[in-house]
Amino acid sequence: MFDAPGDFRNTALRVTVGCAFAVAFCMALAACGDRSEPPAAAFANTQGQLLVRAKNIKWSAPPPGLPPGPKVALLQGNPNVPGHYVIRVQLPANYKVPFHSHSNAMDVTVLSGTLFVASAQTFDKKKAFAIMPGDFYHLPAQVSEFVFTKDLTVVEIHGEGPYDTKYANVADDPLKGAAVPPYSFTEGFTDNDMNAAAADATVDMSF
Repeated sequence: MFDAPGDFRNTALRVTVGCAFAVAFCMALAACGDRSEPPAAAFANTQGQLLVRAKNIKWSAPPPGLPPGPKVALLQGNPNVPGHYVIRVQLPANYKVPFHSHSNAMDVTVLSGTLFVASAQTFDKKKAFAIMPGDFYHLPAQVSEFVFTKDLTVVEIHGEGPYDTKYANVADDPLKGAAVPPYSFTEGFTDNDMNAAAADATVDMSF
């Protein structure tokens, strides 16, 4: 079977090394499967990643150019300056914003409730589109719309700043054409949940 004693020694050495590697590998897997260990250290350094749990969102008053009633939460960016921003808006039941437009385009996703949107054409026909949870709605810049709700509705808006609201009829403007007073969007969260010491929805990856 073996040509010389040296061949036997070499083969035995290879088997021994292979067994040692297999044992070390199994021990490493066992360590990874220890569910008592804290979350991975990577959660302590997000490198710009941001996680905001829905339960931790902080709501504040809306910009003064909107009819009173909604609550807003700033999730990213600064709507007062040029650049991308993300805000979440909570609209009360039976809320409406008469025909208005914005200087920059917006992308709207309905998270809960129903957002009703009418254009000048559909409004004349006493009809509005019902935008429901999961639906996506793109509003181009300078395009006029009439929006209202029947129930509590939450939407998320991705847009480009600066944010503004212009009414087709000055009588519908809560400010009646007056200059918009200074307003700062308050960040809708206090902590980055990617830094959570005991993240409540991490997944064990020792599969």
